Amino acid sequence: MWKHGGKSEADVVIDGTDIELVDGGIVTVTEAISDLSTEVTNLETNKQNKLTTEIKTSDFAPLNEGEKLFICDSATSITVTINLDACALLETIYFYQKGAGKVLIIDGTGTTVASLYSSFKTSGQYAEIAIQQVETGVFVMLGQTE
Repeated sequence: MWKHGGKSEADVVIDGTDIELVDGGIVTVTEAISDLSTEVTNLETNKQNKLTTEIKTSDFAPLNEGEKLFICDSATSITVTINLDACALLETIYFYQKGAGKVLIIDGTGTTVASLYSSFKTSGQYAEIAIQQVETGVFVMLGQTE
């Protein structure tokens, strides 16, 4: 909802190049477009921040992070512990190895992480992996692993 000076779109009348606010104030169309552009940019930034998180620490445990991408940017390895509350059933968590440090996935308390060929770390820089909870406490690892 567009607002300018605390007024919502229901409180404005557009007339030519000016927008007249119900309280008698006037805003130019250029000001209104600028306000809208800023609001859209802020919404896009907030959405991206909710969907991605950058990790630079060596140990990390996601908490209710389903359908989120973690960008792992470290020169050394990052160990990710998958606990029961990492994500909901059938949700997926994604990891992208941006830095040189590999991402290692380990079981947490009460969980089992399964992977084809028992590969639990990323294969190298720019690799992507995903963890999906397929049963309560059982997670499957997919992606570029070694």
